[in-house]
Amino acid sequence: MGMAACLFVFLPGTAQADYRLCNQTSYVLKAAIGYGEGDEIASQGWLRIWPGNCAAAIRGDIDRDVYYVYAKSIAAHEGPVKFFSGGSRFCVTEGDFRIEGRRSCARRGYDFADFIRIKTIKGKDWTTSFTEPSNYTVRKARVAGAQRLLKDNGIALSNIDGNEGNRTTRAIRAFEKQAGLSGSGAITDGLLDKLISTAEARQARAGLDLCNETAYLIWSAVGYDSTDDKEKITPMSSGWIRIAPGECRKAIKGALRDRPYYVYGEAVDERGVAVRKDGARVTWAGAKTFCTKPTRFDIKGRSDCAARGFDSREFIEVDPDGDPLLRYEFD
Repeated sequence: MGMAACLFVFLPGTAQADYRLCNQTSYVLKAAIGYGEGDEIASQGWLRIWPGNCAAAIRGDIDRDVYYVYAKSIAAHEGPVKFFSGGSRFCVTEGDFRIEGRRSCARRGYDFADFIRIKTIKGKDWTTSFTEPSNYTVRKARVAGAQRLLKDNGIALSNIDGNEGNRTTRAIRAFEKQAGLSGSGAITDGLLDKLISTAEARQARAGLDLCNETAYLIWSAVGYDSTDDKEKITPMSSGWIRIAPGECRKAIKGALRDRPYYVYGEAVDERGVAVRKDGARVTWAGAKTFCTKPTRFDIKGRSDCAARGFDSREFIEVDPDGDPLLRYEFD
């Protein structure tokens, strides 16, 4: 599941000679950068950037007129992934990477993401800041990030606003007590590290995991019912999720509701070509139709796919049977 970011701010830097990526959001971000022309095109990542912090994506002077950046919130956060993306496709993968070229990502065994094109000025430094509509200052982003992570850990907070005060201090102390920490209620690097690690562990115990037990690369999608604040149910489909052989990926985060979920998968070989057996594509399909499209998608509704310009696939129904965590194996 994903959610696009609403606002970007691009600024000339004022510090040492680096291309710096700054996080002025309430999310912990994973960021990547792309650059080059012709045979020198490359992408590299991931930089993990805490709220209110910056990190050097490229060391040294800015020697190009154009760069490309991309970021997404880490899996420890509850709710949809927040993407900072644009219209320029580069190759990425799950672990730390540096990938030459930007074509045929899937055929080379990589995932892909749509980066934002940044027009820069050659010189000593440049900074790109990722922001939210709340337009946090650097300090408020750090506070808002701590607040969001506290909520990710089940600590009650009425809202995420970036304001320091007794409400936030009490929430921090509640977490410190829960985690067996002897802290002061202050937002420290150690506190943020602990908040992230415990939120990651919390997410690992819930949600829908898709596991690839085959020798092929699998591209998968999921379908589910989304419920808004007014309890209105809207069918949703989301993809594509790249799952390497022997790998598991979290497709849906958070405790699952007591209702069916839906899964679709298709296998490709090392060249990115669809795998066929007895003349038919190797897929994992069922009887429930959801809309899809060739690139990454989050689509509301499952009817009139073609009329709305989408493809469609038949998804398999899987039932968590009341469990907060469900594992589906492609085998």
